[in-house]
Amino acid sequence: MKSPLAIASELRRLADSVTPDTLEQRFEEMVDLAASFVLHTLEGGAPASQVALLMLTAERSHLVFVYPPRLAGGNAFPVNNRSVAGRAIAQGSPLIDNAVKKGSHYGFYERVGNVSGISKPIHKMIATPMRTVTGEIVAVAELSRCGDEPDASGPDFLPEAAERLRMLCDTLAPHLDRVWRAHRRCSSTPKK
Repeated sequence: MKSPLAIASELRRLADSVTPDTLEQRFEEMVDLAASFVLHTLEGGAPASQVALLMLTAERSHLVFVYPPRLAGGNAFPVNNRSVAGRAIAQGSPLIDNAVKKGSHYGFYERVGNVSGISKPIHKMIATPMRTVTGEIVAVAELSRCGDEPDASGPDFLPEAAERLRMLCDTLAPHLDRVWRAHRRCSSTPKK
């Protein structure tokens, strides 16, 4: 697996190669690379794990799924304290929840499935804000452990894992944000 700097360099290369015609494709390549890197660096590609990347809307009122692909394309939810991601944004630092409570807002996410395509309940989650070099929160990364029962989902997340996720995300965020902003501008521009 590549180092964080090598991945950041690859994301920068992809961001630099964006044209209006390749914007969508490059952004998808970037989020795939970032999510895969996070999963394999922190979880070793564990089959009971899943990653989600969520970008803030321009109004900063909603988080939009950009990964996994089956949730991308418009699935969004409000930034509030009901979600782990919303609480991570509110506190401005990683949040660990090793006893995820059953809630209807996880149902659609759990149906997506983990890296092996198997749908299991989420029992443990880390969410961390993703920041640009200026410190602006532009996204959230979530890493979840799933299983039929809490014990089957793997060990609890520790603060060290949350800190590693934060450091990885802060390396990746500026490049994803740059292309996300361009994507939003193109999406909001009326077609002629």
